[in-house]
Amino acid sequence: MGASNSKTPSQTTIAPQSTTPTPPKIARTRTARRPRSQTDQTKETNAAFYLQQPLDIVVLGASGDLAKKKTYPSLYELFANGFLPSTCRIWGYARSNYAIEDFQARIRPYLEKSNDADADKINAFLSICVYHQGTGYDHVPSWDALAIKIATTVGSNRMFYFALPTGQFGPAGKAIATAKGMMVEETGNTNGNWNRFVIEKPFGRDTETSEALAQELTSLFQEHQLYRIDHYLGKGMVQNILSLRLNNIFFSKLWNRESVASVTISWKENIGTMGRGVSKWFVPCCCVCWCWRTGVVL
Repeated sequence: MGASNSKTPSQTTIAPQSTTPTPPKIARTRTARRPRSQTDQTKETNAAFYLQQPLDIVVLGASGDLAKKKTYPSLYELFANGFLPSTCRIWGYARSNYAIEDFQARIRPYLEKSNDADADKINAFLSICVYHQGTGYDHVPSWDALAIKIATTVGSNRMFYFALPTGQFGPAGKAIATAKGMMVEETGNTNGNWNRFVIEKPFGRDTETSEALAQELTSLFQEHQLYRIDHYLGKGMVQNILSLRLNNIFFSKLWNRESVASVTISWKENIGTMGRGVSKWFVPCCCVCWCWRTGVVL
């Protein structure tokens, strides 16, 4: 019997293929940096020039609740991060009778709550905070006396922060504009010194009162000198949630009983008025939270 020509086939082991797809390689490209424009260079030059100029900041209403809880801690943050000139001085102006040491002790606890709280920085900041007692915010002789103290720094910029009730904006501004030497002369000033007025609180309760207040202030100061801060702009939305929903097609489709389980208004301030005047101007800060049927809280 002849030998068989059949051959045993060779067995090849094939590795199982992975079911996990290999992620494609993403080509990483270096983002081109935007070239610095002439405007950027001008801003940097002006910022460097500003830090070299003396600065006097006058906080009107320095003994009030807003000043100790918000204004001075914010100024400390700027100081701690090197955003205030080394020759800066902060003048507190109010009617309360405080020695400088007592006034500094009053605001120190609120500085210590800062994220940049540092004992040495706080002491250095308090050393530039002084206090001046005036008879009233509309009392011109009181502003004359403060102007004499500020005049010891030659060629300083002046910034006035109005942490006052709205009704005091006009009278205080008129007294500042009338007091001799309280404002620096901007016209023809070769050093480029300036005056700035920061208006804090609601800027009127409606269109008419806002326009009247704007007219009163612009009759005393130039428009480029005025900075307005109104932290009640959300008040209208909170008071008109229903109108906001019905007058917007997007919201009306989404804000209904099929999607929203509840609406919660949270009062973020857990404090009382604590010396602040209670009037129709005062509305605590709040936020609106929508609880959706899915359980997600926004």
